[in-house]
Amino acid sequence: MAYGFGARTVPGEGPSSDLISMTGDIMNPFADTSDHESLLKCYANTLRTVKLALPVNFRSIIKLVCDIAQIEYGTISEIRQIKNYYLLIIMMAGVIDDF
Repeated sequence: MAYGFGARTVPGEGPSSDLISMTGDIMNPFADTSDHESLLKCYANTLRTVKLALPVNFRSIIKLVCDIAQIEYGTISEIRQIKNYYLLIIMMAGVIDDF
């Protein structure tokens, strides 16, 4: 899954979104992550379609990843049955507003 944050998704000076899909489809955020080139291409395409904006809040993306992991963890009776792990990579330019 590839999500972004801290960007306006509609033209103008509207509010910044704390959670955007880097595929352009919030209901289908699955990007080709088979190699770093594909992920960087997805990131570059996103930067062409949004306008970076402040504030930059990580709370929404961190909560989403934790919720997804918790859903799987909550359905397993034995911890050794968990088959997936979750990795959150945050690419950013510098400012964090909800540190």
